[in-house]
Amino acid sequence: MARQLAALLRANSEAILAKWQQHIGPDSPFVDELPVCFDTLLRIVSRRDCEKFRDEVERILHAAPGRDAEPSELLSALLLFVDSAWPTVAAEKPIREAPERLQDLWKCASLVSCTFVALARQHTDRQMDEHLRQLEDMRRRIRMREITDPLTGMHNHRHIQELLEEECERAGRYDAPLSFLLLDVDRFAEYNDTHGHTDGDQLLLDIADLILRNCRRVDQPGRFGADAFAIILPETGVEDARRLAGRLLAEIDEADSLGPHCEAAKTVTVSCGLSGASATTAARKAIVDAVEQALSEAKEAGGNTVVTIEC
Repeated sequence: MARQLAALLRANSEAILAKWQQHIGPDSPFVDELPVCFDTLLRIVSRRDCEKFRDEVERILHAAPGRDAEPSELLSALLLFVDSAWPTVAAEKPIREAPERLQDLWKCASLVSCTFVALARQHTDRQMDEHLRQLEDMRRRIRMREITDPLTGMHNHRHIQELLEEECERAGRYDAPLSFLLLDVDRFAEYNDTHGHTDGDQLLLDIADLILRNCRRVDQPGRFGADAFAIILPETGVEDARRLAGRLLAEIDEADSLGPHCEAAKTVTVSCGLSGASATTAARKAIVDAVEQALSEAKEAGGNTVVTIEC
């Protein structure tokens, strides 16, 4: 009976397809897929063969997002095949075979539903995975904007404070030394007024690049203020931190260390405040207060020098 039903449906394919297209409407994103779906549905009717149908549904589902269509719309369109085919089946003689034909059609619809639901679940899972990946990428980009200085690409002030808090806790937990450097460009306001903010920004970029080149992987450099840079130095004592500070001041004071963007950059110097803490005294506020006081004293001393205050 199933093969006879399939033969009947194929013989009346034009009429069935016309009704099917009428049922789903001319604006359906799946109207062009009906002939292929028709052939695969006949395989289900005649042989209970869902493999070809599964392949075609998977293909259509992959294409569907570009057509602004939901998987549920495809299932609804496929199930309308029964409504489209039934008038042809019911009109065929002998009438007594109509219930069996209808049963075969409903079996086809049941297989379509089961196969579709399994595929749609996989399709939805893939879409959900992609959606979650996009959300995670967006969250990561937002987080990067929150913690990054837009000019230099270094950690911003807020994130440096967060990292310093973490390093203070780690220093206390593991009984490790910790140092904190704060560098400030000497007479930066005058430099901006004389050479303009574009050259001023370039100067900050050059200094940031020089700092990054001198930092270890474990160090945490960042922009602490308009013309100030900070460096968190985990597991670093005061003497090692002073050597780094001295090297930075010397390189910045060198004639060609800051690049050729502005001749006046060759006269730039920086002041540096340094605070060191042992594991037992490591506290973020105390370290920041000490390093700011040290920097203030370096400025008062005429700049281009390092002042250390241990807390």
